[in-house]
Amino acid sequence: MFLLIILPLLISGYCIQQWNYNHFYQLHRHTGQLLYLKSAFLGSICLALAFILSYILLSITPIKLFYDITLGFDALKFLSEIVENKFLLNRKSLAFYILLTSNIFIVAFIWSHGSNFTNILARYFYVKGNNLKKNEKLTKRKKWEIAKLHYVLSIKRKVFCDNPLDNLLLNSFQNCQDIMLHMSDKKVYIGFIMTLSEPNEEDSIAQEIAIFPLKSGYRDKDNLTVKITTNYKEEDKLFIILRREEIVSATIYDRQIFDNFQKSHPSKGHKSFLFKQITNLKKIKLFQSTK
Repeated sequence: MFLLIILPLLISGYCIQQWNYNHFYQLHRHTGQLLYLKSAFLGSICLALAFILSYILLSITPIKLFYDITLGFDALKFLSEIVENKFLLNRKSLAFYILLTSNIFIVAFIWSHGSNFTNILARYFYVKGNNLKKNEKLTKRKKWEIAKLHYVLSIKRKVFCDNPLDNLLLNSFQNCQDIMLHMSDKKVYIGFIMTLSEPNEEDSIAQEIAIFPLKSGYRDKDNLTVKITTNYKEEDKLFIILRREEIVSATIYDRQIFDNFQKSHPSKGHKSFLFKQITNLKKIKLFQSTK
């Protein structure tokens, strides 16, 4: 029977990591054996609480009200009758195993969704409709979705704050902050993040991102300055999907700093002139050394 409990123990622990937002966004940190150990740890807690819940259910005795009417429910007797009549199995321990296994998953469900509910509810009462459109009403459902988004973003910020790129992308997503992304193919995108892909068992957050572009261009191969080729309009409502592995560098976009940097950087023609002068000096030194 002990071996039969291991399977629901591990499954319930993994369910918590999938259902509970706080554990879900840390799932990528536990791979291989660490994932089994984390699932076993959470499942062990569920098992302990399931034993307590089963003991409470079995200790409740039916209360006789009047005549032959009683108030109560014998769960173990009910399960034993089902096992014997429906499945023709005469094993007393099987009914207790079914009751314990059911309680394990009930505890996992209540733990996960109860934690999510209480944390979202704590933010629900502080949600205001300041960022809504003029004709848009703040309904209860929309208010709940905003509170849920705030809770998820707080978890993401706590979990992914150690990674500078994740932190920058989250700031852009939450505050609509403009950033500049330099890609491996020399292309440059300026805009703010609209969507971040969710993490999984192997990868962290934002393996794919959707950016709302304001400008795009390329990085010059000679002087490495950014050449803007396209200016997008907000009315276009375009978005570009980019892969994280193709991002070479990322920074906050400030128009004034960007313009000052572009002006102070040597132009392509000026750099070519300097290159020619240095090349000529090298040729003269080489000619003098041969003499």
